[in-house]
Amino acid sequence: MEAIRRHGRRARSILLDSTHYVSRRIVEVAKEYNALIVLEDLNKLRTRANGSRRFNKKLTLWTYHRVQSYIHYKALVKNLPVIYTDPRNTSRTSPIGGKLEFVNYRWAKLPNRYIVARDLIASWNLALRGLKLFTQDVELRGRVELRKPPARCKPKKE
Repeated sequence: MEAIRRHGRRARSILLDSTHYVSRRIVEVAKEYNALIVLEDLNKLRTRANGSRRFNKKLTLWTYHRVQSYIHYKALVKNLPVIYTDPRNTSRTSPIGGKLEFVNYRWAKLPNRYIVARDLIASWNLALRGLKLFTQDVELRGRVELRKPPARCKPKKE
């Protein structure tokens, strides 16, 4: 039984370490380019899930909340803006207009006939949505005022 607990602690330590590393690198790159960080607002992910046992097990291993909270607080320390956008249809919508043709679950053909990974399409759409939100804030107020993060993105003491 102790071996199982040790393995669980080791796995948790590896996840924490990799989460810190990934979030640190994202913030470093954003700081280097003086960039805006756009994250998906995943508040409703658990409620929208289909609830199958297999999916729930995968969801518990996925550290999206921890990654987002680490990115958020590290970006605040570096004085970088962070925006949360609606993730709905980001990999199903063409960022250049027109209609996407899906090759399979992983690849899609853009209207200009280029075949691109759907992850890249989602990233592109998130960037465009974040830029749109960011410029709306500037236009409306004449200055940048960042929205508060979702309540679940506040780092917890572990």
